[in-house]
Amino acid sequence: MDSTHDGGAGRSSLGARVTGAALHATLWLSPYPMARVVRRQFAASGAATNRALEEHAPADVEWWFDEPYGSARHEVLDLYRPFDPHGARPTLPGLVWVHGGGFVGGDKAHLRGWCCILASRGFAVVAPRYTLAPEVEYPAPVQQVVDVLSELQRNAARFGVDRDRLVLAGDSAGAQIAAQAAAVIVDPAYADACEVEVAEGTAPPVACVLCCGPYDLGLVRPGTGLMADFETCCMWSYSGSRAFRTSRSFATMSAVDHVTADFPPTFVTVGNADPLAPHTESLVAALQAQGVTVESASFPADHVPALGHEYQFDLSLADARDTLEQIVAFARRYTAPDRRPR
Repeated sequence: MDSTHDGGAGRSSLGARVTGAALHATLWLSPYPMARVVRRQFAASGAATNRALEEHAPADVEWWFDEPYGSARHEVLDLYRPFDPHGARPTLPGLVWVHGGGFVGGDKAHLRGWCCILASRGFAVVAPRYTLAPEVEYPAPVQQVVDVLSELQRNAARFGVDRDRLVLAGDSAGAQIAAQAAAVIVDPAYADACEVEVAEGTAPPVACVLCCGPYDLGLVRPGTGLMADFETCCMWSYSGSRAFRTSRSFATMSAVDHVTADFPPTFVTVGNADPLAPHTESLVAALQAQGVTVESASFPADHVPALGHEYQFDLSLADARDTLEQIVAFARRYTAPDRRPR
């Protein structure tokens, strides 16, 4: 065996352990150092995800990048539509997709391939950017997503979307933000509790699509190891408090505790090997208890292959391709022209 190679691997492993220990130590003082590392990791993995998705994306889609929906620097969105060779721009049902990234990372650009795929199925797909933690704290991203829906409804003609046929969707942290945005729009008391302003006349989405999100703050329990450090980093960054579990103001982000019977019909999915799977189970139970229509792509614990976090973006998997078709069918059903606004 090559002793030089062994030594290099040993030094690499030792370096990783030292780096991990150092980042762990910083969590006693600030979430910023680890948040920067996590953000870089999300950037790398997001770019890789998009490259793979673009291999499946059709060419007959057109897009506009960085259209403003507000006045702040990050308040821009991308719009994807089926390409019309005759230059027509008919009004289409809208599908707003909020990206994930643990509240501290990710970007709308990482899902360009995904948005193209959805747009090719007949939707005007809207991918907003929201400001990341810890640069902002909760509930700023929820407010921004609510503002996106308000802007789409006020200026539907500008975006070529039907204001009465908007589906709100998201993945991972974006699914949580989307779920909470829908909940505050239908419940003014909850909006007040969250300190989120809903512009007059803003209508709720006709449906939601939620993939692999963290919806139940009660399931984010103290622990040890890398996952616990990651959760602490993200939740501290987002909440603004290391004591996020006991923060009364941050407790309102737990969507499962605030859904009502007016919550839109919802499609959910999560992989059987996703550590966030209990969050989806908790959300489904809360929605069903309120009589909300819930459809799902779910998998038994022994499902093979084991499906991890954000499995739906890996279109090399038959399960992911099936889930894509279920999402499209669900969104089409609730945006059908003959379906009356809720």
